[in-house]
Amino acid sequence: MPQTITIPRGATLSGLARQYGTTVAELLRLNPQIRDPNKIYAGQKLTVPSAPAAPAPAGGAVGQIGTWYDPTTEQGYSGPKRKATDVPASPVTGQPITPTPTPAPTGSTREEQITEVQRQIAETQRRLEKAQADYAIIQQAQQAGMPVTPQTTVEQAQQYLASKEQQTGDPVLDQILTLLQKQTQPLSVDLITQFLKQAEQEVDPYYKTQLALAREEFLRQLGYSKEEILRQEEELERQYGKQLRTIGEEMAEKGFALSGPRLLEERELAETTQRQIEQARRSAQFAAGTAARTFAQQWGYPETTIPTISATPRVLAGEPTFERPAGEIPFYEISPEVYSGLVGEKEWEKKGEIKRRAAELEQIYRGFGEAGLRTLTV
Repeated sequence: MPQTITIPRGATLSGLARQYGTTVAELLRLNPQIRDPNKIYAGQKLTVPSAPAAPAPAGGAVGQIGTWYDPTTEQGYSGPKRKATDVPASPVTGQPITPTPTPAPTGSTREEQITEVQRQIAETQRRLEKAQADYAIIQQAQQAGMPVTPQTTVEQAQQYLASKEQQTGDPVLDQILTLLQKQTQPLSVDLITQFLKQAEQEVDPYYKTQLALAREEFLRQLGYSKEEILRQEEELERQYGKQLRTIGEEMAEKGFALSGPRLLEERELAETTQRQIEQARRSAQFAAGTAARTFAQQWGYPETTIPTISATPRVLAGEPTFERPAGEIPFYEISPEVYSGLVGEKEWEKKGEIKRRAAELEQIYRGFGEAGLRTLTV
């Protein structure tokens, strides 16, 4: 039958376990009020086996409770030791705990060698007791409701048990404490990645729609500007032909049909009309380039082919129609080297919106869990 003792000053749980022929894990099982095996106090009541037993061999006696490794099957197990050849094992990995022998110094005495072996045995025993104590804490946390994985650490188990100790018994207050703990609990990388992906799926369609509308408006403006400049050139051509006929008629009435004054006046008219054409072209191309740069600043480089326009017509003195060179030229100029890597204001805004939405999803998860995400996401 187990008995209750008073913990003496300076005692440790591992020392009491050796004194009473048991293990730290067994003492923790008999004393569930102990949360941390490293924190016991003098005067505290402790339940122990009925009577002290002789110390077990360093490797553990057959039947002793613990975690063991069978060299014949190369398998670890927990519970009573089955065979004398089984050795202590880590309760976490199931692998044998073996000391790293330190070669005795040359010329050492037999007493020194014995002392060194005893030190190694004591170190192995200490490591075994620590592993058993850590395993007991993790088991205790699992029994209290903590999900345990192979990656669970004893520190995480201790934190979980400490949070359980903070519960008051009041369901409302306990729920508030749980929510506060969730607010400070670190999230996994996979979960954060999930929030960012979900936020992008929610935000991206809106910005794609706005980009499509902005690109359509940009191209519409370019098309209008191109049509307008060609219409103006056609009008200039009609006016030029009309003025050229007027000069011919006036000079004929004066008897200067093929005179030098007529040729001079026709050349001046041609030069003036040419300047008007080139000035209109420059203004239209500058406006188109400005619109393209504004689009790039807002949305990034416009992934569209730069529209072209027919080459600038030439006005020949005395000819009623313009000479139109073959081929097309770019309607405006914009450097891909400068703008292709540009992050537009709207793209930057979209990234900020994704981060903001991901933060909202994180708060929803912390407050309501997976069910909250399914209910509150758009």
